[in-house]
Order: sequence, then C-alpha cells, then structure tokens
Amino acid sequence: MTIPSVWSSAARRFSLLCPAPAPFGCRLRDPGIVDRHMSSKRKMDHLERTANNYRQCALYPAQVCGIINESETVKRLRIAAHPDFRFKAGQWVDFFIPGVEKVGGFSMCSSPGLLQREGIIELAVKYSKHPPAHWVHTLCAVGSQVAMRVGGDFFFDPSPV
Repeated sequence: MTIPSVWSSAARRFSLLCPAPAPFGCRLRDPGIVDRHMSSKRKMDHLERTANNYRQCALYPAQVCGIINESETVKRLRIAAHPDFRFKAGQWVDFFIPGVEKVGGFSMCSSPGLLQREGIIELAVKYSKHPPAHWVHTLCAVGSQVAMRVGGDFFFDPSPV
C-alpha cells in the first residue's frame, strides 16, 4: 500500500483510534485523514522526570548577580550561591522561583572551580514557554532571589581512585 501525498500538507488531521499496524505505524482511511496510534501522554516536568535520581535534601537560597545575553535565545545567569552549596560537573540544579509553580531543571555551565573561587555558578537557559525558562527571559533581573538544590547521578568525580 502506498501513501499518496498525505505528508505534503501540514493541515492533515490525525486520529488516535488506529491500533492496526501498517506502514509507518499508520493507515489511510480516506485521502484526507491519516490514522496513527499515538499515546497522548502529557509531557513530564523536571521533577517527575528525575524523581528516581539523587538530589540533595537541602534547598539553598541564591541571588542572581549577572545576566548575559549569549544569543537571541540563550541567557547566561550568574548566580551567587549559598556558601554550603556544592556540585560536581555533570549535575543539574532544581531551580525554584518565588511565584512560579513549576520547578526548573538546568545544567550548570560553569565548573565547580568557579564556585570554589568566586561563590558563583552559571546557568545557560534557552528561551521557551516553560514557566521557569520564560521567567528567566522575561522577568529575571539582577538581585532576583531564587533557591536551588543539586541533583543527578551522572557526574565527574575528580578524586583519584
């Protein structure tokens, strides 16, 4: 069975009712409708996606001390971290913003050495409609108060074995 130019129009409708296997996981019912078996799961947020990963119990207060436009869509945040805050290269931060219900999950783009020397971590945040990233790009300012905790099982441990 060939699929006539069904893929040529972005305006095609997809039905979620087709469990039967066919080429590309879909079959043609009529020239205007393609049936595809799809799960309609909502996208998991950061806390759900990383629920089984290690994360610190402590939540550390922090303050935005610099914002740099790296590109039209990426901002680099410089964040003054609490003196007890520590991380290993490869880990992420759970990023808590007052007044924003969703928790952001961002990777540090600075080294643990910068934290040791200056008490600063850096995050590169790409623009999106996800509430934490959207806040960074639209409302965040130098002096904004946030909170962070470290998570992640995959990291570089520079300690000799």
